[in-house]
Order: sequence, then structure tokens, then C-alpha cells
Amino acid sequence: MKNSLVMGVAAAALLSLTAGPASAQWVLNSTNGGDGHLGIPDPGYLYQIVGSDNGVGESLTTLENTAAMAETLTFKWSYTTMDCCGSVYDPGGYVINGVLTQLTPSVGPMADIGATYTGVVSLVLGAGDTYGFYVDSTDSILGPGTIEFGTVPEPSTWAMLLVGFGVLGYLGVKRRNGALASASTES
Repeated sequence: MKNSLVMGVAAAALLSLTAGPASAQWVLNSTNGGDGHLGIPDPGYLYQIVGSDNGVGESLTTLENTAAMAETLTFKWSYTTMDCCGSVYDPGGYVINGVLTQLTPSVGPMADIGATYTGVVSLVLGAGDTYGFYVDSTDSILGPGTIEFGTVPEPSTWAMLLVGFGVLGYLGVKRRNGALASASTES
């Protein structure tokens, strides 16, 4: 019974790391005929949004979700511009209920070609709020901007996970020592 309880705590901790925003229903949208799409994120990130680059003019590419309950979600993010004229033409950031908040600097043309910006942002959400990340391709030419993001687990999740693994480790040692003791009494 005790082993089942401990394994349940460890499983709950692992589930809390994999559940939430990462497993929810994300919706990708690219406006005005843009070709914005999901890319392959670097390790440590869950999603990568690649802005439009097909010459249609301004195109907003978003990846959004809906909060099931009131909560604060913390995300790490990384933005890179491949636009030859810099991030001023492909800004990126987060969106809550249709309101865009730019995370990238508004650097003048040609000033940050190939630059990468990173950070952490916490989104305070109410139940039913839509939230996500975006790349606004103002011209959709000369290279896209990309933004990657991933959740940052709350400290309580890490604590529960560490306790669960610690107890599992303890039980494994106890079981191994018990097996050694019974093997030596049989000899």
C-alpha cells in the first residue's frame, strides 16, 4: 500500500510536468494568406513559431490556447530574426485575449540580423482567457522571425517531483537491502 502511494505521488509529479499548456489544444493561425507555420523547436522548448515569408505583406502568425482555470503560467522564450533588415520587421511576443505584447526590441533596420533574444515571462490568466505567442511579419519578405517557448514548472512541482523520486530511491535501496538480507539468511 505504501509503495502504491509513493508511486502515485511520483506519477502525479511527472504528470504535472507534462500536463498543462503543453498538452492542451493549441491553435495555429496565420493571417492575410501568410505562410507562418510551426517549426522544430530547440531542446528545452515545446513550440517554435516561424513567421510568414511569402511576400503577402503583413501577416500575423499566432499559436494560442484557452486557459481552463485562473492561473499564472510561466514561459521561457527565445526569439531569432532571419530577416535581413532585423527584428523591427518581424517582432514577436505574447498575446492575451487578442492584445499583443512585444517581447523583442524595436531595433533599427539592419542592426540585429541573426540576433537571438531570450527571457522568461509570466502570464496571469483568468478562466477562458486566450493566450499564446506570435510573430508579426510586417512585410513577409527577406527572412522570417521565429519565437520558441516552453513552460517553466512552478517550484512546488519541482519539490513534489524531487520528493517522489527521493522516496522511490529510498524504497529501491530498502528493497535491495531486504533482498540481500534474505539471500544471506538462505545461504
